[in-house]
Amino acid sequence: MRMMQRRTARWLWKAALALLWGVLLGFLALLVLPRITPFQILIVRGGSMAPTIGRGAIVIVDTRARTPRVGDIVSFHEPPGVLVTHRVVALRNGGFITRGDANKTDDPIVRAPADVVGTEDLSLPYLGYVLYVLERPLVFVLLLGATGGYLVLGELAVIWREVRRLRTGAGGAPRDA
Repeated sequence: MRMMQRRTARWLWKAALALLWGVLLGFLALLVLPRITPFQILIVRGGSMAPTIGRGAIVIVDTRARTPRVGDIVSFHEPPGVLVTHRVVALRNGGFITRGDANKTDDPIVRAPADVVGTEDLSLPYLGYVLYVLERPLVFVLLLGATGGYLVLGELAVIWREVRRLRTGAGGAPRDA
């Protein structure tokens, strides 16, 4: 019975480590991705694109695709410095008419090509909530500390087992010092 408890505890410990490392490496990849690729990651904070893209999703925008066609979902600069993601519904005078899928009317502004950041490549529901929490410095430091602490404790456990093994000797009986 005790052996089964140890195996279960060891399995849970390894699962916790895998989860911590997965979250940490995933978060780091999402931080690095926009710096080394032409893709930008945006968190959807509004519901204007529902049901296609819901609140709390992330949108991966291809910044190379800056000449969208009618029907494409684009991200663009809104005048007060905000990024908005809507669908192109028409072309007018060299600009784009956009509308959120949940909206009944077109956006009042004709978007200039210079306002377009890129075209939506992929959207992942609910991941924005996770990223929003992980963006917080305290959460990131706690996650990093938990992962590092786990590694340190794991190595101390290995050292402790090795010391105990050396003290008991190869045959299992304690050696005289």
